[in-house]
Amino acid sequence: FLRRKKVIKRLCDRKFGIGADGILFVSASQTADFRFSIYNSDGSHPRMCGNGARCAVLFAKEKMRLKRKDMKVETDAGIIFAKVSRKLVKVEIPHPRNFKKDIEIKIGRKFFKSHFVVAGVPHTVIFSKNIEGIDVEKFGRAIRFHRKFAPAGANVDFVEVLNERSIKIRTYERGVEGETLSCGTGSTAAAFISNKLGLSGGEVKVKTRSGETLTVEISGGKVFLTGSAQIVFEGKIAV
Repeated sequence: FLRRKKVIKRLCDRKFGIGADGILFVSASQTADFRFSIYNSDGSHPRMCGNGARCAVLFAKEKMRLKRKDMKVETDAGIIFAKVSRKLVKVEIPHPRNFKKDIEIKIGRKFFKSHFVVAGVPHTVIFSKNIEGIDVEKFGRAIRFHRKFAPAGANVDFVEVLNERSIKIRTYERGVEGETLSCGTGSTAAAFISNKLGLSGGEVKVKTRSGETLTVEISGGKVFLTGSAQIVFEGKIAV
């Protein structure tokens, strides 16, 4: 494990490696069309990654030559279902659980009202009227390590509701330990909690930091995340 962690950190390094927020391992499965697992850039191993799942599904279709548009995928959070339509990938997210609302957090002299849910991995969601004015690195890190989310900690999502069908999000991700351009499980958690609080409907467009818009659908007890995916390069690196 220590050897793998060292290699992952080196490969994810943006100056001396490839540069990434995490690495996906795709392999054969006895119970599904394929299996994938993810490691963050610090070597930690979350059970699920929404955007990672979309990338893994496209990779499996293109490189493992899976012919079906509908797939069954084995993850560390359980079996999920996925569908590919050209470069658009729709994946099932494990149904959010352990929902808790109105958790008050004090950081210095500032108070935050947060809501918590596990959407494959733990997320705390904080609503704001202007997320562009928030120091995500500073407050995200403090909340991520807050005692109320110990010992595992939580990803931190700052969310601005635009209307009942659209929200905007910025995410501080544990394991990356910084703000990322997009987080699939974070988008899911934000949409799920927005719906729970009556701020949005069952289908929500989520505008991420990268500029990409993801779609979260909550229907019939299932939750799906849809967005584009593409292969941007291929190569070899000496480990």
